[in-house]
Amino acid sequence: MSNMQSNIKHVVHLMLENRSFDSLLGWLRWDDQDRPKNHVPALRPNEKEFYGLDGTEWLPSNFTYFLREGPFTYKREKITKITPGSAWDYCEMPASDPGEEFEHVKAQLKAAPYATLKPMGYYLDYLTVYDFGSASDILGVFVPDTLPCLNTLAARFAASDMWFSSVPTQTNPNRAFSLCGTSLGRINNNADLNTYKLCGQSYGNINNIFSVFNAFNTNNPSQPPITWKLYSRWNWHDVARDPAHPFEKGWHSWHKGKEAGALCFDATKGKYFTPYMFPKGFDNKQWGAIGTVHDFKKDVSENTLPDFSYIEPAFFPQTLDPNDLTDYHPPESVYAGEGFVKEIFHTLTSHPQVWANTLFIITFDEHGGTYDHLMPPKNAVPPDTNTNPDFDFKRYGVRIPTLLISPWVTPGTIFRAGYYPEVADKTQLPFDHTSVLASLCKWKGINYQNKQQFPDYYLGDRTAVAPTFDTVITNTSDTSTPKLMQHNCSAGLTGVVKRRELLRSMTRGVAEITGQSEADVAQQGIVEEILISCKNAAELEAYFRDLAAQHGKK
Repeated sequence: MSNMQSNIKHVVHLMLENRSFDSLLGWLRWDDQDRPKNHVPALRPNEKEFYGLDGTEWLPSNFTYFLREGPFTYKREKITKITPGSAWDYCEMPASDPGEEFEHVKAQLKAAPYATLKPMGYYLDYLTVYDFGSASDILGVFVPDTLPCLNTLAARFAASDMWFSSVPTQTNPNRAFSLCGTSLGRINNNADLNTYKLCGQSYGNINNIFSVFNAFNTNNPSQPPITWKLYSRWNWHDVARDPAHPFEKGWHSWHKGKEAGALCFDATKGKYFTPYMFPKGFDNKQWGAIGTVHDFKKDVSENTLPDFSYIEPAFFPQTLDPNDLTDYHPPESVYAGEGFVKEIFHTLTSHPQVWANTLFIITFDEHGGTYDHLMPPKNAVPPDTNTNPDFDFKRYGVRIPTLLISPWVTPGTIFRAGYYPEVADKTQLPFDHTSVLASLCKWKGINYQNKQQFPDYYLGDRTAVAPTFDTVITNTSDTSTPKLMQHNCSAGLTGVVKRRELLRSMTRGVAEITGQSEADVAQQGIVEEILISCKNAAELEAYFRDLAAQHGKK
C-alpha cells in the first residue's frame, strides 16, 4: 500500500483557469532563496534545481526575429516583474484576454530557426488581440509579494515546475483531458463552430473520472464505495428563471448569436459547466452529488467530505461582474483568484480532523496566452484514434502551475516526472492533466490501464501511461499551516477598476496628439513610461499639457 493510499482519505481538486507557470510562479522563492528545499525525485544529471525565471527573458517586438539571416529590426521587449507599488501593480494583468485558441498558441510557441527551444511569439500574438490596457501587459509576470497566497502554498508544500497542459489550446479540450483523458480530437472549445460556437459542444457519453468511480462501485459492491461531489459557486446559466443571477450580464454579452445563442441557452440553462460538458456519471448520483461552495464548507465542518471533491470556479466570461468571479482568468482580477484559493485552503485547515488526511490539488486548465519561457515537449502519447487534420496530439500544451497541498507533503518540494529539458532519454514523459486521473485511479486501486478487460475504467491511452505523483506523499505528517493574506493590488495612481480604461484613453490621447497610430504608441511603451514618471493626477495632467504644446495642440 502506498503512502497516498495509507494517509489520504480526501482529495480536493481545484482546477483554475488560464495561467502559465511563469505568469504566477516564475519567481517562486523558498525563505527568500531561489533553491527548493526538496526534490522528488532527487536531482538527475544536468537537471536544474528550479526552472523559473532569471531576469534575462525577453520577446521580440516584430517578426524579423524569426528570419534566418535578417535583416533584424526588432527590439527586445523585456519580461517585467509585477512588484508591489509599481506601475504594473494592478489586478487585471493583462488587461485584455490573450489568445488561447489553437492557432494563437501555435503563434505564441513560434521559435526562430536558430533558437528552436525558445517560444518567442507571445508579444506579437498579443498585439493581434488586445483591446484594453497596453500591449506590454503580456510581458508582466507576478512575484511572490504580488501573489502571496499561491506562492506561499507553493513554497510551503509541493509544486511542479514541469507540469504541462494536455493540449496547446484553450479551456474545453484541456478540461476534457483532465476529466476524460481525451478531447475526442477537438483542438478548440467548439467542435461545431456554427452551432455551438457560443457555449461549446458537450462531450457526451465518454468515460470520465466520475463515471469510472461509479463503474468501480457497481463492480465491487463488497468494498466501501468511492464517493464524489462537484462543488461550484453558481450554476452556469440560469437567467431565464432568475433575472438576478450574477451571470446574467455575462450571458447577454456572450450569447448574441440568435439561433446559436438560443440553442446554447437551452442546452446550458440551470446546469453547471462540468456536468454540461462531461455528463456521464452525473446521471447516477448514488455515490455522487452536486453542490455549492457553501455546501463544501458545510461538508468539511461536518466531516462528511467525499473521497473526491472537484471544485469548479466562476470564470470569465460567465460573468462580467468582478465581484462574482473566483478565478485568475485574464482579464479577471487575480485578487479574486487569490481570495478563492485562500477561502478553500482555510476551510480545509480550519477543521483539523479533515485536514489531517486531505490532499488539496491546485492546477490550471491551460496557460490562456500568458507567457512561459519553456517549450512544451513533443513526446505526448495520443489519447485515442480520434484525429484532427491540424494536430496529431503528440505535443503537450504550455506549462502550468500545479500544487500538492497536504500535511503529508515535505515542505518546500519541487516535484517532476521523468521529463526535464536536459534529460538524455527524450521518451521520458512529463506530468500533464492525465496524471491526476492516473493518480486518482491508482489511489483507489482501479485498473485503469487495461482497456480490454475494464473498458468502463479506461480513460484513454495517455492516461494509461501517465506518470503519477503518489511518490510525493510521504509517511510523515506536519499539520502546521501558513496564514494566507492577499496583496492589495489596487494601490497606486490608477486603481484596479479604472486602470484598463485609463491605459486605453492615454494610448488614444498620445496617438491623437503625436499623430502616431495607437499600435505604434503601444509598441513603444510610452504609456508605461508616463505612469512610471507621473506620481499623481496633477503630474499626469501636466505631462499631457506639455506634450500637446510640443505638437502645437491644445
